[in-house]
Amino acid sequence: MLCSLFAELLDRESVDIDTSFFDLGGHSLLATRLISRIRTIFSVSLPIRIIFEAPTVCALATAMEKIENIDGGSLTLIKAGGDREPLFCIHGGAGLVWPFRNLVDDKVGDKCEHRAIYAIQARGLEDGECLPATMMELVADYVDQITSKQPSGPYYILGWSFGAVAAHAICEALESQGREVAHLIMLDGYYGEINKREMGTRADTEIIDIAKRYGLDNIDHEIMVRVNNVYQNCVALLIGHNPRPVQADCVFVQSRQSLPSHGDLPNKLWKPFVCSAFEVIETDMDHFDMLSPANGREIRRLIRKYLG
Repeated sequence: MLCSLFAELLDRESVDIDTSFFDLGGHSLLATRLISRIRTIFSVSLPIRIIFEAPTVCALATAMEKIENIDGGSLTLIKAGGDREPLFCIHGGAGLVWPFRNLVDDKVGDKCEHRAIYAIQARGLEDGECLPATMMELVADYVDQITSKQPSGPYYILGWSFGAVAAHAICEALESQGREVAHLIMLDGYYGEINKREMGTRADTEIIDIAKRYGLDNIDHEIMVRVNNVYQNCVALLIGHNPRPVQADCVFVQSRQSLPSHGDLPNKLWKPFVCSAFEVIETDMDHFDMLSPANGREIRRLIRKYLG
């Protein structure tokens, strides 16, 4: 039956039980549909991260047999391995972990990478999940998931767009608990009223266009509604957010394409809330393409440079 579900969602006549869902053309939004279909047919509730951790029919069937040992967190393993502390990545406004797969260089291989990579998917994309009402609620949830995976520091955190703001807030929360955050990488994210103008007016068609840049095709109406709800909720959280200072070193990556409207905004908005080193790096990458396949190499170089 799982083979039939894979084939149905991926529009294939048949699938091999040992071939990854993602190698067959799947992505995180199709994985969400797969989770929903499994829930309907098998009466089994799985978190979407299980598809990343067990992406083949064979591995997923084994995971379903151990359902009682699976927690409902949204922390997803993007790349395993490494002998150093992992990198935790926080989603953009659409809430998806899929773009962070572009931080993994398949040509390099795990032997050349020193850190595991985890990413957190937003609540609200899976059945039965509620959107966080406040940034504090979201941060508390994400901190719990991060510290469950890594109980003590130092922590390394990266956030893109909305995730950059959330990552800064997560850093502050971890430090308030006496935990060390070694480094924070913020990819072109801003808080406050600017988001009413920059993000809040985006239509469904624009979100679909952005999703297609990351290979997220075949998005049905139900999933589109969820993505848009997550997106608009993230906008609301950004508008009402007031950051507090952090001690971690911070790198802010700013898209040059946003310079005419944002100018020196990173220094004006963020430098007062970073007590240690704060560096702004300008890039020609478009804000919405920062984690696209074409730009993944540049972001990987940045991670290696600052995190080792």
